[in-house]
Amino acid sequence: MRNPLQKVTVAAAGAVLGLVAIHANPTQAATVAYDFMVSTSEGTFEGSFDYDDESLLGTGFEQTGLSSFMFNFLDGEYTEADVPDAMVEFDGGSFQGLSIQFGEVGSGNPPAFTFVPGFAGNDPLFVYDSDAVTGGMGELTYTLDTTTSPGAETVPEPATGIALLMLAPLGIIPRLKKQK
Repeated sequence: MRNPLQKVTVAAAGAVLGLVAIHANPTQAATVAYDFMVSTSEGTFEGSFDYDDESLLGTGFEQTGLSSFMFNFLDGEYTEADVPDAMVEFDGGSFQGLSIQFGEVGSGNPPAFTFVPGFAGNDPLFVYDSDAVTGGMGELTYTLDTTTSPGAETVPEPATGIALLMLAPLGIIPRLKKQK
């Protein structure tokens, strides 16, 4: 027959495991991919980017960096290496657009461009300077890339580790009893 300490330990461990099983919802971290199109007087240009949404809470103003970026614009191909400070911006969990500043206005080579996120009901905007004289603005549209499955990775909750630590006494008690 078990002594009262063993009974209490087994009951407590069972209760903890039950609570963990009921309330444990692993967090999902996903890579989110978008395609975008820029329409200007100089033509239509396409690109894509993705980011990891692990750090986003879905409240207030938030930013996260890009995992990858590719943009073909005026005979040039630009990647995340060209725009290391690029950010994806959100307001209340809602995607607002890219925030990117590339090049120096007025230099003309390579062209300068800026992605402006759409806030407060405004549409996102693309502003460019293709040479020392010509520049303009363009329409910017984003499309969530649903053809590729976002890579979701399960991130265990801290409660799982705590529950396992609470089970440790179950392994120690029988050993202590044998030593008596």
